[in-house]
Amino acid sequence: MKASRAIHAYLSAFAFIALMFFAVTGFLLNHPNWLKSKQSDAHTTEMSLPQDQIREILDGPTPDKNMGKLLSSTFNTVGDFKSGEIFDDEIMLRFASVKGTTTAFIDIQNGDVSLDIKKSNVPSIIRELHRGKDASGSWRFLIDIIAIITLLLSSIGFFLFFTIRYRLATSLKLCGASLAIFISVFIFTIP
Repeated sequence: MKASRAIHAYLSAFAFIALMFFAVTGFLLNHPNWLKSKQSDAHTTEMSLPQDQIREILDGPTPDKNMGKLLSSTFNTVGDFKSGEIFDDEIMLRFASVKGTTTAFIDIQNGDVSLDIKKSNVPSIIRELHRGKDASGSWRFLIDIIAIITLLLSSIGFFLFFTIRYRLATSLKLCGASLAIFISVFIFTIP
């Protein structure tokens, strides 16, 4: 029991900032109009690549990934390579991260490259950091660690809550009410 309290206290101290971050970002996601922000900064950049370099990449293994590496090292793309499609006379590549996206169109015949770059605004950054979808692997790993710590913290707190005998009946009623509310909202309010 004493060890459970100590673990709960230390996990709480460690997880406090992370829990606050996800609570605030989750709340702001439910009220997007509270964050007034300018439109995302978007622009198009035109440049070119040597045709022999394009042909060499197309003839090699995983041409879409290798073309993505070339573009991200040669030009100022925003985001990590996500996907690519190769058509008869054009290559389309998509880069994405929390900070924004880049869509690249490469003309295979003449080497012309068009980069459509869109930088994220504050609400987009908050949404992506909360979701972790286009975040880096280290950010997604941090989200997983926070989830595990939150589960441990909640489980230990739940255990401690039930060890106080004079609050057991009230604790059981509150847990039952919480479960009933979650199930009711899911069943009756979500189409």
